[in-house]
Amino acid sequence: MNAILEEATRVEFLDDERFSASLSEEWEIRGPLGGYVLGVALRAAGAAGAYPQPVSASCSFVRRVVAGPVSGSVRALRRGRSACAQRVSLEQDGALVMDVVVWSTPTPDDDGGELDHDDACCPVTGGPTEAAARGPDDALPSFWRNVETIPVTLAPVWPPESALDPLWREWIRLRQPIGKHDAWLGAAYIATLMDLHSWIPAWRRHAWRNLPFVAASLALHVTFSGMGRATDWLLTDGHAPLVVDGVIGWTGRLWSDSGQLVASGTGETLWRKV
Repeated sequence: MNAILEEATRVEFLDDERFSASLSEEWEIRGPLGGYVLGVALRAAGAAGAYPQPVSASCSFVRRVVAGPVSGSVRALRRGRSACAQRVSLEQDGALVMDVVVWSTPTPDDDGGELDHDDACCPVTGGPTEAAARGPDDALPSFWRNVETIPVTLAPVWPPESALDPLWREWIRLRQPIGKHDAWLGAAYIATLMDLHSWIPAWRRHAWRNLPFVAASLALHVTFSGMGRATDWLLTDGHAPLVVDGVIGWTGRLWSDSGQLVASGTGETLWRKV
């Protein structure tokens, strides 16, 4: 059975700062996906007095985590009239595994927006064709059972016969939608998807050699600027143009089905042949 993201990222506060949670094995790709674990931290930030509008999360992955209990703390770094900064730390078995700084802002006033602009240009024209959606594949890690996908460009054979461009563009949606009632749950979802951009584009460049590898996220930064535009189907748009000394530098964006920018991210990922 699929694990609903709302339940899989739920936190329980023990006092004003400390909380506990349980990482689900249903959101694993060689262990719990880093973006999903960040989603747990975001749910904690939202429940601990953050402003209602998530702005960004800057995360360092300190140690590998496994499915099961975790504990954490949320501390206010700054709270002003226009922005709030919180530090969320996550521990497992007594060791720090993740450290995050989260920014949030109040809901904009009705007279806001005079300085807004939107020059973002979606790289794909047209929305998803649901008839092409791919459902769960039991041969893949458990994370993929929670989503449906539609590739934008599909290699005729896999592994491909030669190197592909280090790009990843694919329509993706949760099989069990989360709705839009909770901005912090939405941020957890966006963070979960954003982390996928950290290794898939680089992997496409090298997949023709079919080498076994491991990719471990070191850092992840997510900006939730257009999250209110999110639709059920989102377009992934990942690029890993440079891998040097076994470190992937990548960028990622998520687009709505009408071509509006929903969120962007970047980070560093350790990349090793097994």
